[in-house]
Amino acid sequence: MSTVRVREAADGDAPAMARLLGELGYPTGAGDVPRRLADIRAQGRRFSTAIPPDGERRAR
Repeated sequence: MSTVRVREAADGDAPAMARLLGELGYPTGAGDVPRRLADIRAQGRRFSTAIPPDGERRAR
């Protein structure tokens, strides 16, 4: 059985997150993601990301 880790999203996740947001109908440039994450953190909220067992990002 594989284990998936969940951690707080980091600025380094920006390219993968921008692609995901675009697929979900929220087009966003990778350069905008760190600012959006900072806004989320400033509001005391969190945005998590799932990491597969081998630690490789799976963005297309």
